[in-house]
Amino acid sequence: SDGSMTMNANSDSGLAHFGLGMCYLRGKGVEKDAGKAVEWFKKAGEAGNRNALFNLGVCYTQGLGAEVDRAMAFDYFQQAAELGDCKAMLQVGVCYISGRGVEASETNAATMFQKAADLGESVAQYNIGVCYGKGRGVEKNLETAAIWYQRSAEKGDAMGQFRLALCYATGKGVEKDAKKAVELYEASAAQDHGGALFNLGVCFAQGDGVEQ
Repeated sequence: SDGSMTMNANSDSGLAHFGLGMCYLRGKGVEKDAGKAVEWFKKAGEAGNRNALFNLGVCYTQGLGAEVDRAMAFDYFQQAAELGDCKAMLQVGVCYISGRGVEASETNAATMFQKAADLGESVAQYNIGVCYGKGRGVEKNLETAAIWYQRSAEKGDAMGQFRLALCYATGKGVEKDAKKAVELYEASAAQDHGGALFNLGVCFAQGDGVEQ
């Protein structure tokens, strides 16, 4: 019964609290209730459950079961990041770059993107690539940017594939290679990336890197 489930959650670790929060969030076995989900995530967060802390960040960002509170969201993302959650590190970086819930800082954003990228987070790998490509929070370095786009692209990230394609098309940070650019545009376009679809069309129209 629900009663015994709640009792177990009270006596158990943060994992049980987190599980119960997910049940309320998705309406599995209980009536969907985002407010109750937030309550359980808070209990799990207090027990050091980083997934619950991350979810609280999302809830306060989107206004799920709580009023939108950017500062509170940032705080929860930061707590989860300190516990090694790479998705949370990415979000902390996004908060710093956009100045949401915290004072904007490109340097702090780049630091967090780098930490998450080093742990294999593909969007963070793309983001740190952009930082190096534009010199945002780090010294501009097109070769390093291309390396990070490559890592992101290898994980199937459409934005990483698109940026790496641009590098190969223009010879920025890598040796110019129209054929590789087309292959990457195709991979990105297969995921409906608008820029890749457009550039791929241009390549076919101009015969760049494609069989005529």
